[in-house]
Amino acid sequence: MNKRTYFSALLLLSLIFPKAIDAQNYDFNVRESGIKIGGGFNSAFSINIYESDSKQITKAWSDFMKKNKAKVKSGNEIVATEVRISKLSELPFNTYAIITNIRDDVFEISVACYLGGAWLSPVYHPAQASVFKEILQNFAMDVTSDALEQQLKMSNKVLKDKENELSGLKNDEKNLENSIAKKRDEIKKTELQIEDKKQDQVKKTKEIELIRQDITDIENKINKVKK
Repeated sequence: MNKRTYFSALLLLSLIFPKAIDAQNYDFNVRESGIKIGGGFNSAFSINIYESDSKQITKAWSDFMKKNKAKVKSGNEIVATEVRISKLSELPFNTYAIITNIRDDVFEISVACYLGGAWLSPVYHPAQASVFKEILQNFAMDVTSDALEQQLKMSNKVLKDKENELSGLKNDEKNLENSIAKKRDEIKKTELQIEDKKQDQVKKTKEIELIRQDITDIENKINKVKK
């Protein structure tokens, strides 16, 4: 993965997690110091890796060493023997790596290279040290970038799930609105039916009154005849 891809992933993730991501907090400068590593106090190169964890970094470094024909053993140190990186050394060499948790999701990987007779040092091997610093820097950026892309992938999945949930809620709202509209139509139709029934009652009442009047007239006639 190149640096452009890394920073693109970082930018996209920063839009999703603005409180958590700040590219200015990422320091990929390689530091040189003497530390206890490789069975003694030796020259080593250290760099920070972000957004990842010890397990992922260990796997990434082991895989990187294996790609360079090395045999790898992991323990307190990641020991790689018979490493072959031609631009660093014409002969195979050994590396010893230690991963340290600095804070939260910030880790430091420290690597010492035994070139066979000497430990790689910027003092005694300035050109080779410069090459290895670039290798280590690219590794740290790649691992950080991969971790960010995994976060981005997970965030996109969560986003898609939430968008689907929102779509479902909108559909529910639409269905309810349609149901309300349908009930309103039914109510309006019923109200019209009620008005029709009222009109029918008025007509029927008049009919009844006419019939009652007819009955009264007939009764009056009958009474007159009986007299």
